[in-house]
Amino acid sequence: MLDFIERKIEAIRQEPEHVRIRYVWGMVAMVMVIVFFVWITNLRESFRTSGTGDDIETIRETLPEQPASVFEETEPSLEAEIGEGGE
Repeated sequence: MLDFIERKIEAIRQEPEHVRIRYVWGMVAMVMVIVFFVWITNLRESFRTSGTGDDIETIRETLPEQPASVFEETEPSLEAEIGEGGE
């Protein structure tokens, strides 16, 4: 097998430059197709494993429960300081 590859490389070296350029662009296209196929496969798999519902539940489980006092006012309001009627 290795001998075949060496003979093929040597045969390509003997070709004119425009033919060698075609081989280069052919190999570039073939490698790009392989890379694109692997990328699409991984992208599709990542969409399958990622679910928004799971993410929301995970966040809810990791956050501690907030006491009701967090939502109450801690400082007196402006209305309480100057009076209800603004007098």
